[in-house]
Amino acid sequence: MSDRLVQLKEFFGDLTLGGGGLGWWVFPSRQRPRFVIPTDPRFWQEGLSFVSSRKKRIALSVILKAYRLLRRKPDFGLEGDWPVTIQQLFGGKVIHFAAYVSTPSRFSKYTLVLLSQSAEPLGFAKLSEGQDADKAIEDEVNALTFLTQKFPDLRSFPRVIYQAKGFAVQSPAPSSGHGKLAENAGRIAARLFRLQVCEVPWIESESRRALLDSIHEVHNADRVDVSELLKEMERKLSEILGKTLIREGLTHGDFVSWNMVDGPEGFVFDWEWLGRRAEYHDLFHFLWFRDLQAAKGSEVVSLLSGWQSPEAQSLLKGYQADGTGPLKRDALLYLASCFAFYSRHCIANQNDPLAFPFMIAILKAFRTLAKEDSQMPC
Repeated sequence: MSDRLVQLKEFFGDLTLGGGGLGWWVFPSRQRPRFVIPTDPRFWQEGLSFVSSRKKRIALSVILKAYRLLRRKPDFGLEGDWPVTIQQLFGGKVIHFAAYVSTPSRFSKYTLVLLSQSAEPLGFAKLSEGQDADKAIEDEVNALTFLTQKFPDLRSFPRVIYQAKGFAVQSPAPSSGHGKLAENAGRIAARLFRLQVCEVPWIESESRRALLDSIHEVHNADRVDVSELLKEMERKLSEILGKTLIREGLTHGDFVSWNMVDGPEGFVFDWEWLGRRAEYHDLFHFLWFRDLQAAKGSEVVSLLSGWQSPEAQSLLKGYQADGTGPLKRDALLYLASCFAFYSRHCIANQNDPLAFPFMIAILKAFRTLAKEDSQMPC
């Protein structure tokens, strides 16, 4: 067992199995755990909600449905290896876990959903596993602390219940009521962005600085080919924007539907990438990954093609914008930022950014959009 799981056991205390020898179902195997959930079917739906990949979530749902129909428990588990009681935070309630283990990398984390015996979400914990995950958890704690200070009454993000090095427990999403996911997403993005909005020349912008930092970092990692692609993006943006003022503000950074929960006000998880970026960054991110999912692996070349979709209109309604601004310019800023971000993280994990189809799609979308009109409206 890893040091992190030993730390988790020490924090949660007694290793007693609630419900009389519950047992744990591990996918695909004990040696390569990607998803861990109690064998009790009451906890399956809540656990599956934390699997970010729609394809994997559907596959696991089919498997679990088969077990439910057969009235059988999955025949492999971790009996006794996962703690299911907690004293410090929840008043001695017996709780169960549904855990999603992220793809092994320098940034990988366990996500543990804390569930009562009646399958009520009590909160969720994040436990670092990769060497750089401690900082990601710390960054998220700092972001949530900042948001709590700025929006003490807003219930659209978690509150930090407990924190330690490489470990944090957060409050769950509100369980009552339903809302319009896209419209609530737009509303949350607007509140966040307008908290620290400013207008700066492109040459002095955070967007350009982050792009230059990425060029430097990728070049130093001996990926000159990728750094040249980033330089191409920076040159094109500088040619188009010149001294144009661009609006920047706070953005979530990974604003995708699987990091959100429906509800009266909406609810967003995973705040470790909170930072200043160009306007509409989060909205473009929401739409881009929606289109990638809908394409089922096919390339999505145009970021603007779905801007007139009903979902995009709901986003804009929540954002209180009509979508008639300089969309091409903002789309180019988003695509460059996205390509830089994922390039850095791929290389840090010793992966080739250009081996991923969605990275090629981002690059093609940038080139296509830049070629359509080199004189962007300001």
